[in-house]
Amino acid sequence: MARNRRIGLSMSGIAQYLGKNKLHYLERLCEETYKHIQNFDFQLSTKLQVNKSIKTTSIKPSGTVSLLAGATPGVHYAHSPFYIRRIRIPKNSNLLP
Repeated sequence: MARNRRIGLSMSGIAQYLGKNKLHYLERLCEETYKHIQNFDFQLSTKLQVNKSIKTTSIKPSGTVSLLAGATPGVHYAHSPFYIRRIRIPKNSNLLP
């Protein structure tokens, strides 16, 4: 962990954003954000006297967390406005009552 530090910024809701905006707006937003992250990583790494992060950005294959925020997960398109989601609960779970 000390050798391979990462800031850990990820994107989600990309397909949803492209449904409302043009691609060049996303490209510009990504470029500006990336420059800001690189600058922040340089400042933080210098302050902590550690190596710069080897990776600072990603597109994470998010699931429930994105959905709770009202965004589509990762780069996935929304196939339907509503889904049936099922979960398994043990017979002795405190959630049943």
